[in-house]
Amino acid sequence: MARTDGTYRPGVSIHEAAVMLGVSPTTVRRWVASGRLRSERHARPQGAVVRVFLGPEQVQPETVVREQVPTVQVPTDAPPRAAEDVPPALTAWLSAILAPILAELSVSRQQLVSQAETIGRQAAELERAASIAVKLSDELEAARAQISPLVVSTATEPPDPTTKPFWSRWRTSAPWLLLAVILLLAVVLLGWLR
Repeated sequence: MARTDGTYRPGVSIHEAAVMLGVSPTTVRRWVASGRLRSERHARPQGAVVRVFLGPEQVQPETVVREQVPTVQVPTDAPPRAAEDVPPALTAWLSAILAPILAELSVSRQQLVSQAETIGRQAAELERAASIAVKLSDELEAARAQISPLVVSTATEPPDPTTKPFWSRWRTSAPWLLLAVILLLAVVLLGWLR
């Protein structure tokens, strides 16, 4: 098979040989290892690749059984299977097992779409709430700036260190008080004696 990227390698890959022979790739590898099929190993930077050489006597179209090769290993250019080629067991499995799974997958997909729409709405609401919160915060700061000069400090003033305690004031004013009391007593005594 010729390649258009300039990396032509003679022969076919193990998977291509498996499809052409109607066997699994493991069987082709076993036949290559035993020498039943001629092959050649090519080194690449990613690792070695094996190319298998098939002659016309090895490929017999009437012996090819496509059900033996998994669909993952069938090349993309292989012709599709006919509906009558599908075994009844596979059809029963598809209807019994795969159909409910696909239905559940469809329901899950619809739920995901609904949840994505809900998340989008909630994100928009959250964005609006955040912008409102920013506006309210700015208005609060402006109001605080207007009120701060009007607020009177409620802190008590510390006592004046120049004022004297009561006992020291009493000591300095006691002689005058004593004199006032003596004069008062003298006036009262004089008034009583008369």
